[in-house]
Amino acid sequence: MKIELHKISLTFKDQKLFSDLSLNIAQGEKVWLQGPSGSGKSTLMKIIFGFQQPNSGEVVIDGNILNARNINAIRSGMGYVAQNIPLPKLKVGRFVDELIQFEANRKLGLSKDVVLKTLEKYGLEEDVLDKNTEELSGGERQRLGFGLLTLLDREIWLLDEVTSGLDNNNAKLIIKEVEETKATVVVISHDKIWEKLNLKKIQINE
Repeated sequence: MKIELHKISLTFKDQKLFSDLSLNIAQGEKVWLQGPSGSGKSTLMKIIFGFQQPNSGEVVIDGNILNARNINAIRSGMGYVAQNIPLPKLKVGRFVDELIQFEANRKLGLSKDVVLKTLEKYGLEEDVLDKNTEELSGGERQRLGFGLLTLLDREIWLLDEVTSGLDNNNAKLIIKEVEETKATVVVISHDKIWEKLNLKKIQINE
């Protein structure tokens, strides 16, 4: 899926973050958003996902202008993993069950064994399913979110500081998945490990 931002402007808490910002990210392209802290990188990612509305401008995903009528359909093709990934307050196992039974995901036919194998790949053992989501550490949340993203066949991956709380081995696993995926990927990270990939760098608010 292609991502286009057309003349995005946003003022937040009396601070002008963007003024007529336009970006074009081709299908299958992998980009690394860069800029100083407070430059609006995470906000821009939320705008792409539809969590944040710009004051003006358009977000176009695969030729469709993002709006209230189509946002759920468009989001079904996108995956968003944040540094502090929000999770509903319930057992991890129930959260996973509800996710894979969600209408947009049911067609994937994911079994519990497949999910467990993927989570174990990222160092999450089966007993993690018995934990409440609020018991998970930041790193566990990141690994859970990213592991599930790889299973859900999303065409756009939005990754906001997804390796920040991880050890080197788990960070390398994520880097490898990003390198091999055919999805369109947008990365925000201050982690130098991303230098290993030849990502297109886009500077925000130079």
